[in-house]
Amino acid sequence: MAFTFDAALSYVSRQQPVADRLSSALRARGLRVFFDRVDVETIVGRDGAEALIDVYAAQARVCVLLLSPAYEESPWTRIEREAVLSRRTTDRTAFLIPVRVEGDPPPWLPKQLLYFDLLRQSESELVEVIAKRVARVTGTKRSVPELVGTATVGIGTLKNEIVADGEWLYVPTAGVRYNEPDARDGICCLRATDLTEIWHAQTSHDANAILQVGARLYVGTDAGTVECIDAASGVSCWPAPPRFSAAVLARPTVTGPGILVCAVDGQSAVIDHDSGAIIERAQIDGGVIGDPLVMDDRILFATQSGWVVEAALTDPLGWVRDPKAGHIRRLQVTRAGFDQDYACQFTASPVRLEGTIFLPHSRETTLPGLPVAALERRRFQVRYTIAEPDQAHDFGNIRARPAVVEGLVIVPAAYSNLTVALDRDGGIVWAEPCGWPAFPQYGSPAAFGADVLVPRFDGALHALDSHTGKRRWSIALGIKDHPGEVFYAGEELPGQDEQPLWEARDRVPLNTPVTVVGDVAYLIDNDGTLHAVGLPS
Repeated sequence: MAFTFDAALSYVSRQQPVADRLSSALRARGLRVFFDRVDVETIVGRDGAEALIDVYAAQARVCVLLLSPAYEESPWTRIEREAVLSRRTTDRTAFLIPVRVEGDPPPWLPKQLLYFDLLRQSESELVEVIAKRVARVTGTKRSVPELVGTATVGIGTLKNEIVADGEWLYVPTAGVRYNEPDARDGICCLRATDLTEIWHAQTSHDANAILQVGARLYVGTDAGTVECIDAASGVSCWPAPPRFSAAVLARPTVTGPGILVCAVDGQSAVIDHDSGAIIERAQIDGGVIGDPLVMDDRILFATQSGWVVEAALTDPLGWVRDPKAGHIRRLQVTRAGFDQDYACQFTASPVRLEGTIFLPHSRETTLPGLPVAALERRRFQVRYTIAEPDQAHDFGNIRARPAVVEGLVIVPAAYSNLTVALDRDGGIVWAEPCGWPAFPQYGSPAAFGADVLVPRFDGALHALDSHTGKRRWSIALGIKDHPGEVFYAGEELPGQDEQPLWEARDRVPLNTPVTVVGDVAYLIDNDGTLHAVGLPS
């Protein structure tokens, strides 16, 4: 993203002298600062609210909020604050710097966010903090990828997506023994700058996908519990967390009445955000493994028995009570098998590209096409159940969540070393090899600019050009004797011409999703090491 300003100052007139001095000091350091008393050309002649939202949501690299009781009363700072808080839902960098000027921190400020205290510290120290933060959020100018840090956290599985929140990384893991309860199961909080562990919250079994809502982290476990952790301290918020009859792999989801939780055997419930009390229970046929897909005021489920259901977010389980209710859309997706028609088994999370919903699935060992069904959302009709390539090729099950990059849906295929791109109509745009072939493939890709970052069972993170599928580079994170080594386009990776195998000999698989924050990608390997990879500009 190209920013107009390095920093934007949000303040009320009572704090104008402070803002004036900060603006002058930061400009003296060569930073571009939005200070409304000076930068009138940015907002003059425009709708005031629209202009301010634009600055704080998109034009400023770092936002500095000078907080006081008077700050809470101003309608203009309320607009600026809401723009910043809205931005935090998608921008997980440390772009927000709250500054306490007078009074107590406001209740809307998440507890886990550290604030600069001008009642105890000096303005010159604040200038230094802002300058360093701008440099950090800007990122390092790199021409090549590099391994910039590691930390021991716990085994990473296909649901263990790292959640970034400014200064902090929240890391769910399966502990030191996969599929067994142990003391390292749970969530650990790391400081993003140096990967130091701040706290660890043990869960009752392997932790799965995290939902963050403000200062609370909700996570399902393999024991069937749903646990709530305070993001600031790591302390459990619920002494007796609700328990389901099977593992909870799907990410909990915010809905109108509460937090929606779905277990793999179909037992589901809406639970109260604060207490964890069960508000409503239901039994979903086939169970849910993939994360429900939220689209504005609607929610879509894809089950292991082939059912795809779209319901109102205000009544997410109403379709179980009354499948024929007017606001419900549902169908069962089947496909031809070797000897009969089969229901598609949706185990990966669906994604949406414009008017098409893509649903990866698994059932038989191999298929003559990519096992991704395409659903036209407007008419709620299936376009196809497998995407067939131009050339004959067998594809295995898809368990990774696809990435949407540059108008394409991109997913790594199992039983090979292929990564495949689909267009909005479901056509295969390209299918390109990268790395060592393997039968398993669990890690989910992520976008980085116009590239897609693909973690593979081969122990390497691969960067592909999303337009062509050609490999730009690969960095070895789990390949024996090659830690941190980079292989560029045209350079052969160890074992890339071998036949697929189930076991990753001399390799540590990368089975987790990739989390990209600014110019750093984070992911966890199967031995429990978190890797931070600095990405090239």
